[in-house]
Amino acid sequence: MLNGVVAGIKEAIQAEFGDGYEVYTTQVRQGLKRPCFIVDFVNQIDEHFPSDRHRMLNTFSVRYIPNNTPGAKLECYDAQDRLTGALDFITADGDLLRGVDIHGQMLDGELVFIVNYDYNLRHVEEIPLMETLKIDTAAS
Repeated sequence: MLNGVVAGIKEAIQAEFGDGYEVYTTQVRQGLKRPCFIVDFVNQIDEHFPSDRHRMLNTFSVRYIPNNTPGAKLECYDAQDRLTGALDFITADGDLLRGVDIHGQMLDGELVFIVNYDYNLRHVEEIPLMETLKIDTAAS
């Protein structure tokens, strides 16, 4: 499901910002094209509930790296506003997920945008069925 959430974040960013912005979901060592976004999975908390139910709390980071221009800070402010709307709801593996605990901050001239996508899981254990039972009801 985590890969589906990352793909959903990427699709939502591309839909909002268009083709002029690269969205990276893997580590980039060289050739970073500005302006761009880098999507990272940060943390997961698994809350257990009765009946094999789990609440998965997932934190993701979306870094926006602006152009190297004097207006880079304003670019980041605009990206913050647009990301807040774009990542409010995403589709992951066919499920609609709502972004919660959304916040952003400026670090070293880049915008670091944090969003949580939480979902419920149920681990169903496969229980073997009984074999066929024959009952002879004929009177002897």
